[in-house]
Amino acid sequence: MKTRILVRLVLAMALFAGGTLSRAALLNGSFEQGLINWTHDGNTYPIGNSGQPIGTDGVGCANLGTFDQTGSFISQVTTVTAGGDYTISYTLGANTVGVGKVASVRLTVSASPSGSVIITQTGSATGAGSVGKGLTFVTNVVHFTVPVGVGQILVRFDDVSPNGGIQADPMVDAVQLTAANPSLAPRIVQQPVALSAAEGTPASLTVKADGTPPLSYQWWFNGAPLPSATSDSLSLGPLGPERAGEYFVVVSNSAGTVTSGLARVQVLSAGNILVNGSFESGLSGWTTDASVTPIAAGVDGASAANLGTFDQPNSFLSQSFDASSCALYQLTFASAANAVSVVGKTSLVEVAFVSSRGFVLDSHVVTNVSVGLPSGSGGFITRAFQFHSPASPDRVTLRFRDISENHGAAVDAMIDNAILRVVNGDSTAGVVVPLVAGQAEGNSAGATLHGPRRVQEVYAAAEFPQKPVVIRELRLRPDGSSAAGALAGTLGRVQLRLSTTARSAGGLSPAFADNVGIDEAIAFDAVWNFETQRSGPTGGPDAFDLVIPFTEPFYFDPSLGNLLVESRFYTPSANDLRPDAVDTHLAAARVSNEGDPESPLATLSDGVVTALRFTYCDDPGSAPTIQDISTSRTVFAGRDVVFSVTGGGTKPLAYQWQFNGHPIDGATGPRITLLNVTAAQSGSYTVLVRNGFGSVVSSPVVLSVEVPTSVVSLPTVRGNAGDLVDVPVTIAALGGEAGVGFSVRFDSGVLGFSSFTPGPALAGAGIEVNTGSSSSGVIGVAVALPDSGALQPGEQVLGVFSFQLAALGSSASSTVTFESAPVIAEIVDANARVLRSRFTGGRVYLDFLGFEADVAPRGGGDGRLSIADWIQVGRFVSGLDTPVDGTEFRKADCAPLASRGDGRLTVSDWVQAGRYIAGLDPRLPVAGPPQLSLSPAHPVPALSGGAARLIRTPSVSGFAGDLLDVPVLLDAQGDESAVGFSISFDPAALVLEAATPGEDLEGGSIQVNRTLAAVGEIGCAVALANGAHFAAGEHRLLHLKLRVASTQAGIIPLEFADTPVVREVASPLASAIPANFVAGAVTQVGNPPTLRVSFGASAGLRFEWARSSLPLVLEESPDLSPGHWTAVDVQAVEAGGGMQADVPVGTGIRFFRLR
Repeated sequence: MKTRILVRLVLAMALFAGGTLSRAALLNGSFEQGLINWTHDGNTYPIGNSGQPIGTDGVGCANLGTFDQTGSFISQVTTVTAGGDYTISYTLGANTVGVGKVASVRLTVSASPSGSVIITQTGSATGAGSVGKGLTFVTNVVHFTVPVGVGQILVRFDDVSPNGGIQADPMVDAVQLTAANPSLAPRIVQQPVALSAAEGTPASLTVKADGTPPLSYQWWFNGAPLPSATSDSLSLGPLGPERAGEYFVVVSNSAGTVTSGLARVQVLSAGNILVNGSFESGLSGWTTDASVTPIAAGVDGASAANLGTFDQPNSFLSQSFDASSCALYQLTFASAANAVSVVGKTSLVEVAFVSSRGFVLDSHVVTNVSVGLPSGSGGFITRAFQFHSPASPDRVTLRFRDISENHGAAVDAMIDNAILRVVNGDSTAGVVVPLVAGQAEGNSAGATLHGPRRVQEVYAAAEFPQKPVVIRELRLRPDGSSAAGALAGTLGRVQLRLSTTARSAGGLSPAFADNVGIDEAIAFDAVWNFETQRSGPTGGPDAFDLVIPFTEPFYFDPSLGNLLVESRFYTPSANDLRPDAVDTHLAAARVSNEGDPESPLATLSDGVVTALRFTYCDDPGSAPTIQDISTSRTVFAGRDVVFSVTGGGTKPLAYQWQFNGHPIDGATGPRITLLNVTAAQSGSYTVLVRNGFGSVVSSPVVLSVEVPTSVVSLPTVRGNAGDLVDVPVTIAALGGEAGVGFSVRFDSGVLGFSSFTPGPALAGAGIEVNTGSSSSGVIGVAVALPDSGALQPGEQVLGVFSFQLAALGSSASSTVTFESAPVIAEIVDANARVLRSRFTGGRVYLDFLGFEADVAPRGGGDGRLSIADWIQVGRFVSGLDTPVDGTEFRKADCAPLASRGDGRLTVSDWVQAGRYIAGLDPRLPVAGPPQLSLSPAHPVPALSGGAARLIRTPSVSGFAGDLLDVPVLLDAQGDESAVGFSISFDPAALVLEAATPGEDLEGGSIQVNRTLAAVGEIGCAVALANGAHFAAGEHRLLHLKLRVASTQAGIIPLEFADTPVVREVASPLASAIPANFVAGAVTQVGNPPTLRVSFGASAGLRFEWARSSLPLVLEESPDLSPGHWTAVDVQAVEAGGGMQADVPVGTGIRFFRLR
């Protein structure tokens, strides 16, 4: 019986206008298990009487289904307001057969689409024994608050009645969802973010707000409203100078208005030159004073010779500029080595971008070699580098530093025409996680930031922009429990590590390493000079002004997992700096070890995480890719192996090779060399490639290190049901193997052991085959080569197992595996030492091709055996049809029964097909040998045992042109059921005009193949009904009507043959029985004599003709009809060397002939 929860649902939108709640009935319907949406299908599940809505009394419920459908449910998604209070009410009744049965329903409200549960409640009702009508409904009410950030909920009812609702169905009615609080005024959840970008760059501003819908938006620019800018996103198009300025947005609804913060848009001129100058080592600043350091116009070094003296140690040149957030810059310059007239001197220059906090953001080393030209007159090479600025606006210093050996002794580094341009000013944005932490002061759970300690915190991917971003900065805000007022200080070494983890907030492991993602990167590792103004509204929260700029940006793709932030504090500190934190209501959002920053295990865990603001940029470059990697390799121990990878993406790229998922010390380049490998190095090698925009792990390259091993193996082979199949046992020998032992296990339901034949490699060896358990599918083999004998290196066949495939009615297979019982699988040398070996099994597939004799309809049969199959086999036997393939041939070749064929199509196959069809023999799957030709290499098999039957044709004579009747006779012994044969003759001397069944085939069938008659061959297959046989004696099987075409007198031989029908006599049991086939001949006695006619002496007719070697009879007929000829009743006499006969004239028309 089924359970069906009947529901009348009214889900109300929380639309308050002037304090009045507006409710709308969204749905009213019923459902059954398997439906995940509300439905109102009147045809299938009628609602109430005559389609009327159902009230709370259960009227009209009885016809809505049957009892006891387990686990049935109904659910509906609806839109709500984040932070709003709601009430769900419903009535519940128990529709039961017996009194006291309990029906229960669990109501669950969850966020959509995340599925996080907001509230759940279980309601129960007890039945009074009434079905459908007269039920008592109990009202249930549930209150809940929608979490911040949730805009849709899923309301779901599940049948959780005891025993799956056996004899008790819950019936739910009058479901209502109502808002319990007035409309909420709008609130800015995510502010529009200032941006700085190059002219022509597409850009937009967005705002995120919540509150009771509908929300309206109006964007303002430089103090004036923008026409048609009324959505939560403002497209600025390709940026031009006219777009630069201040933007904000006003969000409003019926309950109020809120104004966003200002977002300043800066438009940078493409190619804007920030720095331009020349220098020689020894100068500490850029200058345009021509009297001291004139700036060269080109890259030829003109005027550069007088820009200083040689050999000033560690000389440098620097220039600062204001860097926009997440901007892309390009530096071009020319460099040379000035070594007077000396050739080959090398100068090294470090080019670095340094933040105002002293962190090196990017650096490169340039090498120049002197060419021996006079000072400053040539040898300049043009260079170009790109650089991304930090996420926060900063003043960045461009620094050139001479790092030549001996501080540039006898060689000066020269820089000319250095130009720094803006390529693209990218936008920067931020996100606060957890989102709730951005709305109110935390719970004072933040720990004091001092060491030593190690902390891991996980932040859900859903709280980040759903796109790849480059995180360049992390910000914290002070907790209310921190010291009051502005605060500044220093924390000794602080390290931040970020990675993408598969762990969730509820599933952090106490083992730190288990939580870390494969793309872990150290974003910050230095002394942290912090400062906070403790700014923010009265009562908090404070602003996120504790800044940790990343020295290495982290590429984060939320689609790949959650973000794990690991903090390590190494140095104790007296600063009472506590970052704000929030309770996430999860089992473990943070794990930590208070006391050891290097500890592998956490000692504490709680559901609290630090409130962070991540400053990020949209990906301004490209994450790394794997363009090519070495292929997997199999080598012998002791060899050297090199793996390499080609990485793509924004440079520079960093590499870390890994073995079975663990980093390899020192393997940090695009190539890894493994020297003198051992078996322990077999495994999976991957490489992590990363840059400032992300990371990628290569597909694994597998290294298999093989210690020289003798390998004994079995192959995979196929065979047809009922066939005999050979499975060779081969060995890839190393040389020196003197003994081999093994056991083989197989499925005895598929394979039957037949024999084991030793291979050539075991000539003269002692071999023992244990077949004691062959019926259970186990064979043991032990081989010992003669004294001092051993196998030669190379692959050799140890022996061949022969298995009989079972006569199954469907395809099957059996594994053929090596085991160590009854004979242990091992290989030994001549000194009985066990050698390293491996035994690899195989599989035998049994193919079911169909049933014997199932050949109709053509093309594969139909799985049945009927008279159509018998007729079709007869056509194959007689050569009227030819099998299209080996399978069809093997189906037709179904005799002898024991072997299911002999490679020939004969009348025995016809008889056997009849026995299958008549049910005299059970049908069997196709087996037997493939088709054989009847060439001299495959003659008709000789039959032995019993006296031979005789199939013969008599000798006949005739004149040229005569139509002769040549019968085919069977001298039977009483056990013959079918006869097949072919007769060949000279087609130039004889022409077959007809072949008619003999007189003794009543109740039998005959197939005559005349397709080759034109070339002198005719085939015939004769079969009696199933089980019948010829009586002992002579039987006429066939009459051949042959016209004598030869004009020359002589003997024309007839011969029995096997084309198109094979000679054979078959018994009623479809077995071939001994028979002899003897053919006579046709004698052509010349042309027939001429019949002359004249009037005789007594007014009659006189007929005269020449004497002949054949007895001739004068015949007459009134109309030339074949059946009307009769001998003339007159005796012919000899006269004048010939014959004559006088015939009275009589009356009527008469015709005469000699015959």
